[in-house]
Amino acid sequence: MRLQVSEIHDGIAVIEPIGAMVKTTVLQQLSNVIEALIVKGRTAFLLDLSKTSRVNMSALAAIVELPAIFQRSQIAYSNLSDVVSRKLESSGVDRGLQIFSTRQQAMNSPEFQAHALKQTRAILFCDGLNQGFGRLRPELNPSMLDALGEPVLSRSLDLLRRFGIQQTFLTLSQNDQQIPAYFRRSNPENQAIVYCRMTSATSLPFVGGRKGRAHQLRQLQSEHLALDGDTVLSFGTDLADVNLAEMMRTHRHQKADFTFAMNAENGCEYSDFVAQNSAKNLVSLGPIESSKILRRPQFFETGIFIISNGAAALIERDASLHNLHDLGRKISKEGGRVSCFHHNSKFHSCATPKGYYNALCHMNRSVGPERTQRGGVDQTCYVSKGAIINRGVELLGSCFIQDGATVGRNAVLENCVVLKNAHVESGFWGQNLLIGPDSTQDFLLSEHGAAVQNLDPAGSSKGQEQRTMASA
Repeated sequence: MRLQVSEIHDGIAVIEPIGAMVKTTVLQQLSNVIEALIVKGRTAFLLDLSKTSRVNMSALAAIVELPAIFQRSQIAYSNLSDVVSRKLESSGVDRGLQIFSTRQQAMNSPEFQAHALKQTRAILFCDGLNQGFGRLRPELNPSMLDALGEPVLSRSLDLLRRFGIQQTFLTLSQNDQQIPAYFRRSNPENQAIVYCRMTSATSLPFVGGRKGRAHQLRQLQSEHLALDGDTVLSFGTDLADVNLAEMMRTHRHQKADFTFAMNAENGCEYSDFVAQNSAKNLVSLGPIESSKILRRPQFFETGIFIISNGAAALIERDASLHNLHDLGRKISKEGGRVSCFHHNSKFHSCATPKGYYNALCHMNRSVGPERTQRGGVDQTCYVSKGAIINRGVELLGSCFIQDGATVGRNAVLENCVVLKNAHVESGFWGQNLLIGPDSTQDFLLSEHGAAVQNLDPAGSSKGQEQRTMASA
């Protein structure tokens, strides 16, 4: 028997026994290989028996004993023959084993995804200015907006944790205390979070929004060595369900310096610039093509990137780089490899009111709302358990009433978000609004909405003005 090892991800290795598993030394052979891989940092192992021609009782005993020997590691099996499956079932030991039909099924399982990127670091940019929400919550970091019961940032960290990323750097403004305070109280998985105070905005060109990030990466590398190895970059205001393990596999297979994710729905718009390999759902870009693509800012709306040591070295030595678009172009011009990972997952940026509302709608369809028993509330609405809904209220379309919010009697809301601790007066009527404690904002009027001060009950002149604007 010969053992072939494929190291799929940071924490996962696939072991393929080739030939007949009939010798009494099978268990020792497998144990030696697994021990050597553990020393290299692997924590999950899949034994793929597709190339195994024959097994005997010694091999069956090894299959059963391996998980008991390596209890701190994930041990699973795939592609078992019918004979092996029947023998394990007849003895009853199969109930204590993790068995998958195929290798791909194992790789896509939550058990293995949790080990995929054990040695990978991530950076989440959380220091963006609260420009999109105007006077609604001027004191609130947009990353801490409520997303059906927990902050947007917490859900972004959940995605990283799901793929085994254990250390995450969060960029913060100099005076931001909201994020550290929240995660001191609520970090059940004890995920290693490093808070990085960024240099003031006045000393960084193009800091607003998603610009100035190359400067911040330079600071992170200087102070924390955050860019050693392949590093995942994203934004604390973004919600996505991208398969990061597959994206990292693509990045390394292409030997890329810079990889960005793109939703497949947008792919056809750029067909003149890229050559798509539909079999792998992957776009690989050469220097010429990628330089064309990287001039289009909307290409980066997926907001998830992976950069390698080559990109990190370029960031350190070239102080003229300002943002991630500059970085991609510069890598391309210098002959580096830029790749694009196509995905079909939904992506939402909560940095703007409209994006935030769309994200809430998508999440509500995915996880289901907390139903209220009161009449006049559509089943597509979400009402937090800590919200107060008075008599005669009608919630139409997709409304979201957050914790601590109050909706007064006979109010009618359609496609609205009532933020935490906001109060809607009795008789108020509104459509397509984000409602804060002191003001409302129509998220369809413009990209950043238009703020309207002082909620008034329906019937007053100011209330009538609000209703007219909302229905325009």
